[in-house]
Amino acid sequence: MLKEKMEFDFAELRGNPQFLLTIKDSLLKILVRYKHQETYILKELCAALTYFCVHMHKDWPVFLTEIQSKFNFTEIMDNIAYLRTLESLGEDFSESKLVVEDEIRAGFKKLLCLSVHQIFPQLENFSQIVP
Repeated sequence: MLKEKMEFDFAELRGNPQFLLTIKDSLLKILVRYKHQETYILKELCAALTYFCVHMHKDWPVFLTEIQSKFNFTEIMDNIAYLRTLESLGEDFSESKLVVEDEIRAGFKKLLCLSVHQIFPQLENFSQIVP
């Protein structure tokens, strides 16, 4: 339900910045809390976070840095949850089912492309801790 709210009704939420901060903090806490859950649950949480990031990228341009800060990259499950988040940021964003204005889509894509330098070091670290 949260994912659907993010996907279809975000414009209604945009007028309440304090509520949006609460949603952001809650999404990150829930993601970290449920990182050990079944793949489906984690995938849905990551999709909700992706929708939030897409809509809020102008107000939250450091989303990748903040997401990274929530994980302990010496633990496999944290790395897996982070990889699922990255996967969702790429796949769910690129799917046409995400309803956003062209300007928002283009702005998020540009920010994501500029953020690649943050992603590769984490992927390299992940590859070093996997047995």
